[in-house]
Parts: sequence; C-alpha cells; structure tokens
Amino acid sequence: MKHIFLVIFLALGSLMSLSSQTMEVEVTSSLDNTIFRDLELSNGLGEYIFAGTTKLDVKKRGLVQFDLSDALPAGTLVDSALLILVTSKVKPASTVIKAYRVTTEWGEGSSKASDGDGQGAPATAGDATWSHAIFPTNPWIKSGGDHDLEFSATDTVSEGSDAVFRSERLTLDVNFWLQNPSDNFGWLLKGDESTTSTSAKFGSRDNNDHTQWPVLKLYYQGTTAVNEQALDKQAKLMIYQSGDPSTLIIENPRNSGDARVEIFSVTGTKLWSSKTEL
Repeated sequence: MKHIFLVIFLALGSLMSLSSQTMEVEVTSSLDNTIFRDLELSNGLGEYIFAGTTKLDVKKRGLVQFDLSDALPAGTLVDSALLILVTSKVKPASTVIKAYRVTTEWGEGSSKASDGDGQGAPATAGDATWSHAIFPTNPWIKSGGDHDLEFSATDTVSEGSDAVFRSERLTLDVNFWLQNPSDNFGWLLKGDESTTSTSAKFGSRDNNDHTQWPVLKLYYQGTTAVNEQALDKQAKLMIYQSGDPSTLIIENPRNSGDARVEIFSVTGTKLWSSKTEL
C-alpha cells in the first residue's frame, strides 16, 4: 500500500499572485524484500529487511522500491531526495550500507520468515531470491541482483538512529524514474560483505508499526495561487527584501506582540529560530 504525504515550506519572495514554495513529499515503499546468498530464500511479507553479512557468513541484501506514479505533478523534477530506513539492529555497533539502483524488475511474494525474519523463508511465487528476480520464472542476469556498478548513496548505519541515504546520484535516480517509470525498480541495499558480522536490520512496509516503514522524501519547487486581497486582510506578517539584497524584512502591519520566527532549509532542517517582538 502506497502512502504519500505533502508538506509545504514557505519560500522567500514578494507577495505575488503565484507564490514559489518548496514542497516536500513523503512516499512509503511499495515493495521491499531480502535475498540470501546461494539460497532460494526470501522474506516478502517479513516485518524487516536486511543488508550485510551474519557471523556465520550468510550474505543478505535488501531490496526496496517506491511507486512514484502519483507522487508528484506531471513533468516535475525533484531538487533533492532522501531515502530513510528505520534501523532496528546493527552488528557491530555501526556498519556501512550502500544503495545501488536496480536494473531488473523484481518481486515480493508471500514468504514470511519467523524468529525475527533473519533466517528467511522458502521463496514463494513472485519472490525475489539470490538467483531469481521473480521466483521461479525470471532469473537475475547476475546472481545477487542486477544493479549499477557504482552505488547511488551510502550511509554509516548505527543502532538507535535512522539510516539516511542522500546524494546527487540518488536524486538523479529519482528524476530518471519520474521520466522513465517503467524502469523504476528501486534500490538494492548492500552491506560490507568482505567480513562477517556486518548485518543491519531495518523495518519493512509489512511492519505492524507504520513508523518503521521505509520512506522516500522528495523536495521540489512548486507554485501556489494566492488571493492577494484575502491575503491583505488576513495576513499577520509581510516578508520582503529590502534594497540591500542581504537584508530580509519581516513586518507585522496589523498587530504588535511577540512571535517566533523559524527558517528551514529545503530539506526541512531548522537553520534558525528566535522569539522576536513584532
């Protein structure tokens, strides 16, 4: 099930009939799964996805995909993208995970592992496995998942904090999929496979707690129509640039009193906050 959330950040500019705004869209994963090296195992309906190597040298790779078909207005290109995974468990204390753009369609069947999902379960029809993109009919071209040679983004993952993947290449992946939706197969998550005990565990879209689901945050520039007459009657603050390009004026034309002014980056990070008299 796909979930899309929209948040609007007011961009700086003069009062016009069309106001430029940075829009934030959150999309939850439409598919996710885990594949296990040299085994016809999967975890389509599992509550968790995995990447890395266990202490017994079992290599696992996660797969995650986001349906962008209704996420943005037609023709939109995003300015930045963030892939966010909620970390459940990491061995050791931290490990490096890389996200690669997948180049072959893969599936999520009805397999469901027990005991925390880490052992996997026998693949069912439609599942991705180490040898099959879609079991049992469509094998990968290369075992372990077909993906770009160069990773799109990387993050050092530690228990107790979200894994956040961001880069220019990751944003390019999203814009490519927006223009070529039939090529959207998401990302493969690969941990350190050069040694053992490097496994990371993340919440999947089948987790009972929706706050554990994988999320893709997208930021783009949009415009919103403004009724200037209504705005003039209702506005409490006016924001405009002075003659000095480095100076921004915030004015309350109707009421005096205290207020809190907050400035956010396009990715939603709070840059500055202050209580001020208006």
